[in-house]
Amino acid sequence: DDVTTCSKSCNAQRKRGELADGVDDPGAASAKRKSARKAKREGTADPALFSKPCTICNTPSDLLIRCQVDSSKEWNMVCKGCWPSVSGGVTDGDADHPHYR
Repeated sequence: DDVTTCSKSCNAQRKRGELADGVDDPGAASAKRKSARKAKREGTADPALFSKPCTICNTPSDLLIRCQVDSSKEWNMVCKGCWPSVSGGVTDGDADHPHYR
């Protein structure tokens, strides 16, 4: 039962049946991650896999702005659609938005 793996320790784990997630090929998980990164780079990946929700409107977005918007001093991740309403449309905020930072 000679199988070539990435290292002696991987080969020993395979022989003992200890490979994680039932993966017979230790390189398969790595190849899957690599292909997901390539799809993201090329713009062919599912946007839901690489986006996070806006804390104001809860809409998934791949571009979020980290800012403080109220007296709680908690950091929020705000999408570009909500950002003008919490900042006044000004990078450093304005007098109408004293807690924006």
